[in-house]
Amino acid sequence: MRKMQLRESAMNPGSPTAAAAASTRADPRAVQKKPSLTEPNKFKRHVLALDVGTSSIRCFVVDDKGAIVGGAREPIRVLSPGPGLEEIDPDHVWQDSVRVVKMALADARLAPSDVRGLGISVQRGTFTTWDKKTGKVFHNFVTWRDLRAAQLADSANKSATLRAVKCGGTLLHFLTRMPKFIVASILRFRSNFTSVVLSYMLTNHVELRKAVAEKNVCFGTIESFLVYRLTGGKVHAMDYSCASATAMFDPFLLKWSDLVLQMLGVPKSIFPAVLPTAHRFGFTDESLFGAPIPICCLVGDQTASLFGSCSFSPGDVKLTLGTGGFISCNTGTLAYANLSGIYPLCAWKLGESEPVIYAAEGGNSDTGTVIQWAVRAGLVANPGDTERLAESAPVSTSERLFFVPAFNGLHAPGLRDSQAAAGFIGLLPYMTQAHMVRAVLDSVAYRSYQLCCAIHDDYEARRDRRRGRNRPIKVDGGVSQNGYIMQLLADLCGRKLICSMDYESAALGTAYIVGLQTKLWESEEDLKKFYRPGKVYLPNPSNRAQVQRNFRRWQDAVCRFGSWYSGIEREEMLRVPSVSTSFDIDTVSENNDGNQESPYRQLPVSSLRKQSSSGDSLASKGQQLKDFCKALKRGGERDF
Repeated sequence: MRKMQLRESAMNPGSPTAAAAASTRADPRAVQKKPSLTEPNKFKRHVLALDVGTSSIRCFVVDDKGAIVGGAREPIRVLSPGPGLEEIDPDHVWQDSVRVVKMALADARLAPSDVRGLGISVQRGTFTTWDKKTGKVFHNFVTWRDLRAAQLADSANKSATLRAVKCGGTLLHFLTRMPKFIVASILRFRSNFTSVVLSYMLTNHVELRKAVAEKNVCFGTIESFLVYRLTGGKVHAMDYSCASATAMFDPFLLKWSDLVLQMLGVPKSIFPAVLPTAHRFGFTDESLFGAPIPICCLVGDQTASLFGSCSFSPGDVKLTLGTGGFISCNTGTLAYANLSGIYPLCAWKLGESEPVIYAAEGGNSDTGTVIQWAVRAGLVANPGDTERLAESAPVSTSERLFFVPAFNGLHAPGLRDSQAAAGFIGLLPYMTQAHMVRAVLDSVAYRSYQLCCAIHDDYEARRDRRRGRNRPIKVDGGVSQNGYIMQLLADLCGRKLICSMDYESAALGTAYIVGLQTKLWESEEDLKKFYRPGKVYLPNPSNRAQVQRNFRRWQDAVCRFGSWYSGIEREEMLRVPSVSTSFDIDTVSENNDGNQESPYRQLPVSSLRKQSSSGDSLASKGQQLKDFCKALKRGGERDF
């Protein structure tokens, strides 16, 4: 897809328009006066989808047949000012977002007045704060992978208040069996949660702290920041899907959680209004593109990807394998929660009078990043060579080597060990590069299988097995292009996998929501014909026993790497600024970007909750390892 070069003098998005300097912002629920358009809306057959991911900003033009007819892309420049710190310059995001919209329109040979509306999907959990009066940001975007708040998270988890909340939640769930009390009983903060990092910034950023005292601060994730600037400072809002991923929004009561905000000392006054995913948020300032464009959708990337795969029915499952691995299950109007690590998020709300649709979601951090590491370490020249190398390794000798992908700890459902280490186990003198690459790909499939087990054993099994159904799993993301991983995963699950031909499912999902909001399409039924299934992987029953044995041996290997680090040692070692990538992660992952992990502990194993100190005794370490292995083995073979 070509990109047309545009003169930077044609735009000046470096700062908000004059309206952003207004001393008060307009009510975000008040729809701006609709400008006169050059032609009737019914003749406009295109929508725009802006997707701000972890590694790039992309914009696509989608026509009324659900096809991408134009697009553009700019890489995201990630900053690492120190170990464990990860930031993005808000001005770069703003400028590049405006640029790719212009380039996409030029690529499709359309004028801004030719499109019905614009939708924005974003990596969730990345946020900034800015001055309510001037629009000036107080600090860079802090990404969903930043670890600066490790000590604050540890303190919050050890607080008497949180212990009381957990005890109360456990008792109330026992008495009422209501799912929302499960969430309270397993509440746990992690260092990269938006809630924890925001609390850290409010405590340690002097200028920000002063502005909060003056009630002159706006908080927003990327989509909220962009809509604020696109509308010239008139609208401060976010949608339900992005709000619920901040770990500060109650998915049951559908409002900002007073309990979490009080625990972390975060004032409610800084938050945006939470509006439906499909909503007329306002219009872009005319000076940006030459004509105002309606903003009709704000949505989180995982939700957009679920919608883009046409998973509209309760029980539909989608697995995204990109930078991380994330599984989402449409649970309809039921906010589903349990103890195994599957947690409820708001997926979408397609209008003021429409109900909120929920998704049960689980994830792990190391999927595409594992393949990225293999390239950087010199095991393979590029991601496309991994499949060929893995298949060239002799099966009889490869089954003795295992890799544990715990660069960010182990957080798959059923486990929570942030101190686990990554590494190979079982290396022998005759093993080659091919053996090591195969072990790396095996580990990606095993981690993905754990996600599938969690969804099936909890929500799907109760819903579908009674009906004799065994739905296929839809898979997308750059890693789904690897046939070796996909076939192994199908054999492990004993279940059909359908890979999508559309690698930009998040952008397509955003475009679909815009089209529904602007009446380009009447209903979700109109969208189902646009889904394009790609390669299908069928399980090989003759391989099932062997791959399950290998999976159990890999679980034993994982036990050996558990509880390796102590205290915040891991956080101090991760993401050192000197580490860089030699290729675009989008070659591995096209549409799975940031995902805020759940603030809910995934397994009630007390020894895994506690941070180890450097003075821990050897006996204590040994007991932690035993508990970890028992927990892991309880998540063994699953017969789908």
